[in-house]
Amino acid sequence: MKRIQTLGCKSIKIAHLVRARPMIHQLDSQGNNRLPLPPIPSCVRTFEGFELTTAGDWQLFAGPSQSKLQLCWEPFQQGPVQMTDRFLHQLQLCWVARLQQKRSNTVYNDYGAVRQLHKWLNSAKGQTVVGAQFDWWNFTIELAFIWLEDLQQSSTQRFNAPKHHFNPVRFLYQLGAKLQLPDFSAEIAAQLEDLKLTGIRRQLQINFDLPTLECPVHCADGQVVDTASEKWNALYDIRTSKGITFNFNLLRKSPSVFSERFIHQVKLILIGQLKTLKPSTVHHSFQIIGDLDGWLRREVGQSFLEGRLFEWNDFTLELAQNWLDDLEKISSKRGLPFSKVRGMYELALETLALPDFSSSVLEGLREMTPLSADRGKHVRGFDPKTGPLSQAEEALLKMALEAELGQPEDRAIIMLLLHLGVRPHSLAILKVSHLKRYEQEGDVIYHLTVSPIKRETTVKNRPIPRQLGELLEQLQPDSAQPNDSLLFWLRASDPTLHMRQLLKRFIKASDLVSPETGKLLHLFPRRLRYTLATYLAEMGAPLSVVSELLGHDAIENVQTYVEMRMSVAHNIGKATAAALNPRIKYFTGHKIIDSLEEIKSPGVPLELIFDVAFNLKVFDKQPQVLGGCTRNPSQECHLFPPFSCYCCPKFAALRSAPHQSWLETIELFLEQSAGQVDDRILMQMNTTRYAVQELLVQLSGL
Repeated sequence: MKRIQTLGCKSIKIAHLVRARPMIHQLDSQGNNRLPLPPIPSCVRTFEGFELTTAGDWQLFAGPSQSKLQLCWEPFQQGPVQMTDRFLHQLQLCWVARLQQKRSNTVYNDYGAVRQLHKWLNSAKGQTVVGAQFDWWNFTIELAFIWLEDLQQSSTQRFNAPKHHFNPVRFLYQLGAKLQLPDFSAEIAAQLEDLKLTGIRRQLQINFDLPTLECPVHCADGQVVDTASEKWNALYDIRTSKGITFNFNLLRKSPSVFSERFIHQVKLILIGQLKTLKPSTVHHSFQIIGDLDGWLRREVGQSFLEGRLFEWNDFTLELAQNWLDDLEKISSKRGLPFSKVRGMYELALETLALPDFSSSVLEGLREMTPLSADRGKHVRGFDPKTGPLSQAEEALLKMALEAELGQPEDRAIIMLLLHLGVRPHSLAILKVSHLKRYEQEGDVIYHLTVSPIKRETTVKNRPIPRQLGELLEQLQPDSAQPNDSLLFWLRASDPTLHMRQLLKRFIKASDLVSPETGKLLHLFPRRLRYTLATYLAEMGAPLSVVSELLGHDAIENVQTYVEMRMSVAHNIGKATAAALNPRIKYFTGHKIIDSLEEIKSPGVPLELIFDVAFNLKVFDKQPQVLGGCTRNPSQECHLFPPFSCYCCPKFAALRSAPHQSWLETIELFLEQSAGQVDDRILMQMNTTRYAVQELLVQLSGL
């Protein structure tokens, strides 16, 4: 039996309390005598050391100021439903024990929670659950569940009713069972444990046909997550080091939309995904369930709920089609959320074999084809703020870099982004040891080892300009170690945001005004990535090369740049393209030369460019020289000579070369190959055609 302190600090059992009120007997609902209750001590020493007289209302003293807290019993015996004397007697026994272990403020909070229970019992719903007299044996798990449901509905973002009202009563009931008071059930006390957390409505809705949650869960990337609580927060994104939290209480916003059974199955699905996917990818699935919650709260979604909580078996083909239609209207990602949920549905049915999922629904979902996200809209539209830099903007930026304007750290970031086209995180994880310096025949060459991220799998060694390599060396402190961060001035917690700030600072310091907008150039890391990709496409680089340099896992992801290049070319027209559209410059060659000797360097072999591509039958003829390449022979060419050469700044066009004949050959190929050759080849050939036309205009002196 629980031992408590009485006045005089003598330790005795509840059953033998002295100087106490008499024992109470009461008939149960069948008129039988219930077990007698222990007496309440007439005086108790509280946790703070004050003496409490238990006769009548209780006066508690809390805190250094000894502020009074009054517990009145009369309100409990007012209204249609009244608490019995037996109920109050056992409640006071619980508080006698609690006052000696907890501060008086805690007991006063308990008192407020019991008052809220009494208030609810006198509500219209409460009166349908109990009779006119309420005792502790009336506090069943069914009643607790119904009360908790109502508390959930009344909660707001600023006030958590289940936490402040239900949890204290739950704890009091469990304390009464622990004290072995006669009207308390140990079984109910254990069941209340399943309802203890904020807003949880578990077993009565979840039922017992669903598997329990695996805990802990070992993720695919080696992390371990505790799934016992409503917040899974021991995870982080390995790529960005940011924490990842799955807060399932966000799916219980008042008024509730999802049933607990639905949420439980979402947890099972996410656990299944965590075993095969990165936590950041799985968290995206969780966020999309939140998007579905938002849609169901709208008018069109409410029409499917009909006042009920949403279950997985409510995810019908009709609902899915309506949701997909709305997604394609209002979401920039279009059908991506739908595809994610479809994948979750597939996992639940085919791998986890959960009961609320239908094979016929899954078959219908697979037949739905959502629109893909509008990839490349900034690139295709030449958006002056978010698309690739125009040639004029890029030229201004490079002039500012060569003039060494702004901070050297800012210049280093811009040059890296402009030359490598990598994602910001790839720069953030660079180490000092990743910068390699080689000396070859008196020349200095720099390379950077770029580690794979996202879906990339291979480490890349990328050449960088000597000017950039020297700048990076100069920026390193004398104490730099091989494993130190190469770009040590970047905030590792959010490198993308920090880079945006540095780029903005550079533009402001350099006073770079865009000729497109007449305002300061709007520059951020992704624009420089777009710019490099667009340049490579304009140069005629194969899609596989562009895809590899940008770190894309599929060629389709860079198709936008080729489409953009071709759409611009088609709008120009044919023979008059160069003369009528001076803004778009196709021929960007190094210069026009009269002799190859003009570009020859001592000791360096000259690379000649011929008008031949033997893989295309129309070019199977005696080759003729079109010009030469002025790039450093130690640097690999990622383009596709001779088509890309006319668009490459390293190309020196020989004035006497048969450029007109080369143009006619290209046009013949385009005419003969329409509908028979891959469109990407035709796009590249068209761009080359316009560049040759522009060169011929320059040679003619127009």
